[in-house]
Amino acid sequence: MPEKYNKNNAIVVPIEKGISKIDVKYVKTPVQIISFWISVLALLTLIVLKNKKLTKLLPLFKKH
Repeated sequence: MPEKYNKNNAIVVPIEKGISKIDVKYVKTPVQIISFWISVLALLTLIVLKNKKLTKLLPLFKKH
């Protein structure tokens, strides 16, 4: 059954009197999936770049 919303953007489901069961399934949109993977790739890139920068600086901190 297609979802309907009231003026407060709450989901409204017409049901008959008696015992009823409503299952609500949230599905991720393609934009949510793509933005998640962009965030993961950006985080991994930052970690790699930070580690490369630190390894270049390490010889400066070694005692001679």
